[in-house]
Amino acid sequence: SGKIVSRGGREQFKQMYGRIETRARFDSGQGLWPAFWMMPVGFNERSIYGHWPQSGEIDIFEGINYMTKAHSTIHYGSEKQHAFKGCSYTSKDGFTGFHNYAVEWAPWGRFKF
Repeated sequence: SGKIVSRGGREQFKQMYGRIETRARFDSGQGLWPAFWMMPVGFNERSIYGHWPQSGEIDIFEGINYMTKAHSTIHYGSEKQHAFKGCSYTSKDGFTGFHNYAVEWAPWGRFKF
């Protein structure tokens, strides 16, 4: 597993709307939970959005165990009440081959995976 954190300067990745995409291959197996997801800038500190889930999370891809099904989810809510909306989908090759994964985020609040 790995984590990419962009911090400071010109290299910091900040994008509120638009399309975020990657091409990736994920391993599968009992106990694995591969994912491609985004958290807001400053989510580890007390940001203007608050702590998770107030700050939000966008799961572009989440696979569990042998990955016959994958999930894309938006997490939000208050510290006392976590809310989420998402979708699930299947793949004939079980997601272990290379695929493009993306989310499109519109200014009026619509998400498309």
